[in-house]
Amino acid sequence: LVDTPKGFKGDIERIRSRVSLDPDDAYTSFGSVSVATQEELTAAGDAYPDWVKERYLQLPDKLPDVIQQEAIRAVGNAATPYDQAIALQTFLREYPYDLAVAASPPGDDSVGFFLDDLKRGYFDYHASAMAVMLRTLGIPARVAVGYALHPTDAVEPTYTVKKDDAYSWVEVFFPKYGWVTFNPTPDRGGGGAGGIGTTN
Repeated sequence: LVDTPKGFKGDIERIRSRVSLDPDDAYTSFGSVSVATQEELTAAGDAYPDWVKERYLQLPDKLPDVIQQEAIRAVGNAATPYDQAIALQTFLREYPYDLAVAASPPGDDSVGFFLDDLKRGYFDYHASAMAVMLRTLGIPARVAVGYALHPTDAVEPTYTVKKDDAYSWVEVFFPKYGWVTFNPTPDRGGGGAGGIGTTN
């Protein structure tokens, strides 16, 4: 069943079983990824629809200066939104993967704390940082959450979903092509044209 969570107003959907699942139950799902090429995404421009700009460029009123400063530094001379997204992804993949990091202090901005103090973390930190940094550059982005899975059979792929497979990544909007996945966390492949796992 594909639906929108109760009380949520937006374009984000979730997929859930119509019936409750027990341990060892199996089910089939279908999905899609963008097939836009690097050349197409580089040429996509920044003529974003109003509904995208209104929701996916939002930022807090008070945002630590370090976030935009690091975003500008990371993208350097990258000219297009796609090139800037790839540059930010590459930049954040230099922050080590570490599950045993402290939470940000009460009242602190978690992205600012990650960039300025922790300088290491896991997928929630990396993905949140990339999405916020992109928005400071005027590039619509959102954090997606789900599971990062590996098939148990190459011929007829099946997956065992475990709590430890939970993961976060980033989706960036490109005119004409929609949402494209990126992964700024260094424990798995990167993203961009072709989806997660296509670049490092």
